[in-house]
Order: sequence, then structure tokens, then C-alpha cells
Amino acid sequence: MENSESYKKSPTTATFAVWIHSHVGGNKNFFSSLDLHSQYAYEHYFPNILGCVFEVGTEEVINYDFYQLTELGRHSLAICNVTSRLHQACSDKKGLFYK
Repeated sequence: MENSESYKKSPTTATFAVWIHSHVGGNKNFFSSLDLHSQYAYEHYFPNILGCVFEVGTEEVINYDFYQLTELGRHSLAICNVTSRLHQACSDKKGLFYK
């Protein structure tokens, strides 16, 4: 937990409900547009759920972090019509759509 920026910001109200996935092949820790839409759907049912991304090397975990959507992210994802494939409108939004 000491590695999570999200947890550091709200340690007394953090929820330990997490969905986890990994990025391999040199992909860094981030939410892709598909990940953002998954987080949006999970937050609909579990408002405090954290999304966890592991960056995996050939033999070890390189990095990991936990994320939640921002208000801007929730609003933008609510009106996005592309939910089943990678797309630019919801890509590269770290700090804007999620933290």
C-alpha cells in the first residue's frame, strides 16, 4: 500500500475491493481506454473499487499501482460511445481521467 498514490491520499476511506490485470512486453503502468471503461463499469456497482495494473517483466513484477477515476473521467466515460475496443478519445489520460 505504501507504493500507491491513491491509497496515500485517502488511507482511512480506501476500499480493498480491487480488479487486477497486467501489462507485459514493456508496457508501463497505465489504464488503456479499455481499462478505463472497465473501471467505469466497476465503479458503477462498487464506487470505491480500485483498479490495479501490474507491469510485468520477463521474470518479475517491475511496478504496480492502484487507480480510481476522477470526476472528469467519470463524466467523459459516461458519454463515450466506444466501449469495446482501444480508442484515442479515452487514451493517454493519466492525471485527467484517473489517478
